[in-house]
Amino acid sequence: SAGKLVPDSLVLDLMLKRLTQDDAKNGAIFDGYPRTVAQAESLDALLEKIDRRIERVVSLDVPLDDIVERVTGRRVCLDCGQTYHVRYSPPPQNGECVSCGGSKIVQRSDDTEEVVRKRYEEYKAKTEPVLAHYDAKGVVKGVEGVGSLEFVRRDYGTYQGSDWGRITSGMTEAKTTRGTIESVLPRALYRVRLDDGEEITASVSAKARQVTVQLLPGDGVMVEISAYDPTRGRIKEKLT
Repeated sequence: SAGKLVPDSLVLDLMLKRLTQDDAKNGAIFDGYPRTVAQAESLDALLEKIDRRIERVVSLDVPLDDIVERVTGRRVCLDCGQTYHVRYSPPPQNGECVSCGGSKIVQRSDDTEEVVRKRYEEYKAKTEPVLAHYDAKGVVKGVEGVGSLEFVRRDYGTYQGSDWGRITSGMTEAKTTRGTIESVLPRALYRVRLDDGEEITASVSAKARQVTVQLLPGDGVMVEISAYDPTRGRIKEKLT
């Protein structure tokens, strides 16, 4: 009630109790935890005591421009909590919520670009190092987080299976290079041939979508190669 964060020691005590319950004995999924390297180290020690370990760390790869677009475009019904997005799932034109019929559909006060960028800075400083911590253990896998819901689900489902091995086991430095659109794929994706002859599947960054009307086969583009998967990338701009 004082608005303070729960101490890490208390979180670990609660987690130990929860992980030893019957429905969690065969495994559990942590969403957004641990958030710092210190928390990760404490979690590792706790799991070792009960003969458990982290099997996989899944990192959804979404660039900052796309995060800003997603969050600032979010709208919420104050009466029932139904969520909308001005671009991907806009509220009804009559202003009435499809779930409850209420008319209080608003943008949350913290869904602003300034707040998002501050949170991202905190993530880069405190949480991103957690990926490096687990990457040293060989358990980090990146999943493309840009594209349709169906695409991301299918992509993640594929990575869970026997094709995990085709993903690089560790993070590399993301690099930007030139390429040419080979073909247009479903779900707003493109097949791009890079200047070195390799082909990748690429989405379009939010920033590029704002200035690029259409991409066609033969168009030159600048592409950022995924730090997790060299067969995927993100189109940063169309070359003239």
